[in-house]
Amino acid sequence: MGSSTITHEVEISAPEISSSTNANGCGSSTLTLSAQGTGTLHWFDAQTGGTELGTGNSYTNTFAQTTTVYVESQVGTEETYNVGIANNSSATAYTQSGQNRGLKFTVSQALTLVSVDVYCSQNNQSKTITISSSSNQQVYSRSHTLASGLNTLTLNVDLEPGTYNIYANNVRYTYRQNGSFPYSVENIISITGPYNTNTYYYTFFNWVVKTESVCTSERTSVTATISESGSIDLGAPITQCGGTATIDAGNGF
Repeated sequence: MGSSTITHEVEISAPEISSSTNANGCGSSTLTLSAQGTGTLHWFDAQTGGTELGTGNSYTNTFAQTTTVYVESQVGTEETYNVGIANNSSATAYTQSGQNRGLKFTVSQALTLVSVDVYCSQNNQSKTITISSSSNQQVYSRSHTLASGLNTLTLNVDLEPGTYNIYANNVRYTYRQNGSFPYSVENIISITGPYNTNTYYYTFFNWVVKTESVCTSERTSVTATISESGSIDLGAPITQCGGTATIDAGNGF
């Protein structure tokens, strides 16, 4: 069985809401609620689930009645892994022509296949590299010109969970060796065997894959408090013809 290692791990701040500020209004009012925290703040209309209202350190809306909304912090993390045989130190160049071969692999969680290393024994060799699903739907196909020696091919292919094949249209002058399948990063990716042949690990060395995930804090409530507008009862209407009339609103006004 092959082995793989984490080559780079990004340390992130824990998601949290460090402070929040309510707002008050009298009658229907446009108010701004605010919060501070790590990462990106997301506003919702419910403590769990619900509808997202917006992002950022503040949320502004017109409130007709007292309303509580909820804010959470989301912090993204990215990890990079190597998988597969690291180099061609135990491999030999394949010299036959017209062979369409490669490797089968399984993706267990969404990831990006960033790059692969391909070694070539001859200069200026054009190879079409294809990635296809188990149902033969192509998700990547591009021509690469290989120099003699090590070629790091940047792919940057986003892959959802599923089973795939990666192969070159002609593996002549690329390298192969006996494989010890699978080559895996647990719960992320596994190179399970050769494609279009029953033997050998073909062509694609030192895969670099990248995963991304989001850590989320608990939601914090933030409230827009609306007080009712005051009213004055001046009694029954009166009619005044000339002279002076005095209107008394009573105590407190």
